[in-house]
Amino acid sequence: MTEQPPSQDPDAQPPPPPPAPAAPDYGQAPPPPPPAYWQAPPAYGQAPPAYGQPPPAYGQPGAYGQPQYGQPAPGYAYPYPQPADTSGKATASLVLGIAGMILCGLFTGIPAIFLGISAKRDIDAAQGRVGGRGMATAGIVLGSISIVVSIAVGVLLTVLIANGTNCVSTNTGNSYSVNCA
Repeated sequence: MTEQPPSQDPDAQPPPPPPAPAAPDYGQAPPPPPPAYWQAPPAYGQAPPAYGQPPPAYGQPGAYGQPQYGQPAPGYAYPYPQPADTSGKATASLVLGIAGMILCGLFTGIPAIFLGISAKRDIDAAQGRVGGRGMATAGIVLGSISIVVSIAVGVLLTVLIANGTNCVSTNTGNSYSVNCA
């Protein structure tokens, strides 16, 4: 059997907690808060701000003559120029060019080319106030491709019909085949 040293009695009670600080009486000021672990010292030659003093008002000059938040630095304008408006004709040219690729090439490809050329002229005349030159170019290219594809499909169908191809389909049980002569 092991014996416990006399200072570590297993049946001994822990010491009671320290008493809570007394609450101030009604009408008295509360005790001051404990000091912070670390506080930044005031700037050189300035007294620390008094407790409860409001911060400087908005728009007051900052330290060392620096501008306040949200204002451009002296001698500089806002860093980004305003975006140019996009030409409506360029947007329409692009939409018609895409529609020509998907639906029917001749009916949407031709207007896409004309609108794209007109939009490029308007954009050049606006001297940077109107954007969308890339969209106009894309509309012209897609419209041209859709016209070429529709003409090629039309020629192919015309040749197939003119040759009078005879296609015979046969269904034999589990297989289905088409033979064109």
